[in-house]
Amino acid sequence: HRYRGERRSIEAIGRDVGATHVVEGSVRAEGARVRVTASLIRVDDQTQVWSASFDRAATSWLGLQEDISRAIAPQMRLRLSAAR
Repeated sequence: HRYRGERRSIEAIGRDVGATHVVEGSVRAEGARVRVTASLIRVDDQTQVWSASFDRAATSWLGLQEDISRAIAPQMRLRLSAAR
């Protein structure tokens, strides 16, 4: 939540925390349903390298967080492997 609402660029935030990639997203809720849209952005050129939406019942936030993490992890491995 540290950077919520800031007008700094992804590049500035990523460099501030020493990251090569940043995940940004949004959460929308309607009744008992929630939709999370997440994007993986490369810091140096602010290119979106992955994006997905997750629709779930708003009952298991930890399960949703795990699903998003599992979806992002292979994207990072591909990017890191390609850099070798």
